[in-house]
Amino acid sequence: MSNVILAGTLYYRTSYYEALTRLAKGRPASEGAITKAERERTQQGEHRHLVLQALCRGAVRRCDGDKCHPMSAYIIASVRSGIRDALPDIFPGCQVEDWKPVPNELRGEAKKAFDYVKGWFGFEEAGERLTFKKIVKATGIKPDTFKKRVRGDDDFVEALATEGIVEHGDGKYLTGYRRVGC
Repeated sequence: MSNVILAGTLYYRTSYYEALTRLAKGRPASEGAITKAERERTQQGEHRHLVLQALCRGAVRRCDGDKCHPMSAYIIASVRSGIRDALPDIFPGCQVEDWKPVPNELRGEAKKAFDYVKGWFGFEEAGERLTFKKIVKATGIKPDTFKKRVRGDDDFVEALATEGIVEHGDGKYLTGYRRVGC
């Protein structure tokens, strides 16, 4: 069995995806704005296209009758990209697994915050946002400590990403968490 590692994926600026959306829709700027949903669909399509192109340079290209040779692909991509969730659509019949050779072990304030955030998202409706202020208030962690020692803890960020939870903000600044795709 062949192994292929896709050690990173391309992420372009928002303006690139907007321009590509306008080009695909034949909609010049003079005809008004495109929606965020339209731009995000283009962005997801580009991620799918690039992953398909990259992985098809591996064993997928070699045929054994009407089937391709088996292959294991290891993809390093941002949880925000949606690539993990798109893989079964790109490669029907594939098996998607998280690879975690050494599990994260959260301790102290990071564990306390993680448990609260995970529990909160376990009961909330899709699309709900959890603010940093609410976490600080509920857990009793000092705001400065939360920002530097909890949000800045790579294991904490990765543990949330494994749950499909990422930082989010509507404006210039990140203000809380949301589930990916909401």
